[in-house]
Amino acid sequence: MTVEIRSLNDGEGMLRIYRGTVVYADDPVADDLIPEGTFGSDLRFVVVDNTAVEKNVTTAEEIRHAAGKNIETSKQGLVLIVAVIVNTEVGYGLGRMWESFAEETGWPTRITRDMDEAERWLREQYLEVFGEELGAIVDSGQVVPETG
Repeated sequence: MTVEIRSLNDGEGMLRIYRGTVVYADDPVADDLIPEGTFGSDLRFVVVDNTAVEKNVTTAEEIRHAAGKNIETSKQGLVLIVAVIVNTEVGYGLGRMWESFAEETGWPTRITRDMDEAERWLREQYLEVFGEELGAIVDSGQVVPETG
C-alpha cells in the first residue's frame, strides 16, 4: 500500500491518494485525517481517492476508530467537506460505513465512484457551507512523502 498526500489550492484542500492493498495497521497516517504539521486553519475540503486500491482489508472496528479520530478533529472547530472516491463495491461499503460512524463530525460527506461527480458535489457543498464559489482546483504539490 502507498498513500500520497497532496495540497490543493495552497492548503485550502487536501488530496489523499491510496494505491495497492490497504491495510489500516500499515497506514502511517490512518489515525490522522490531517497529519500533524501539514495543513493549517485554511483547510476546507478533503478528497480521498481510493480508485487505485486493489484490495482493502480494513475492519469495521478500524473504520470506527478512524471515524472517532475524525470526530475528535471536528470538535476542535474545523469545518471540512469530505469526498471519498471508490471504484469497488467493497470500497463503497467501507466508505458508507465510515460515513455513518463519522456522522457526528457534522461535516458534509459523500462517497462517490468518480472524480467528476465528487468535484461537482464538492463545489455545491463549498458554496453552501462557505458562502462562496470554489475556484479552480489546483494541485499545490506533495505535502507528506509517499509511503509504502
